Amino acid sequence: MACELRIAAGGLGTVAPLLTLLRGAVLAEYVDHYNGHRPHRALGQAPPLGPAEPPVVLPAGRVVRRDRLGGLIHEYAQVA
Repeated sequence: MACELRIAAGGLGTVAPLLTLLRGAVLAEYVDHYNGHRPHRALGQAPPLGPAEPPVVLPAGRVVRRDRLGGLIHEYAQVA
C-alpha cells in the first residue's frame, strides 16, 4: 500500500504542470474567440476587438464552420 501511494504521489508532480499548461491554453483559445469572433448584441453584433474585415453582405452562399477547442466552440463565416 505504501509503495502504491508513493507512485501515485510521484505521478501527481508531473501531471499538475501539464494540467496548468492545458488550462492556460484552453482559456487563451476561449478569450480569443470571445473577443475576436463572437458577436455581442450591445456592439451591433460585432466582436469587442472589432471585425477582422468589414462585413460584406453576400447573396445566399456557402457557410463554413471552424471548430475550436476540439469542437466545443464553432465559428461560422460566409464565403463566396
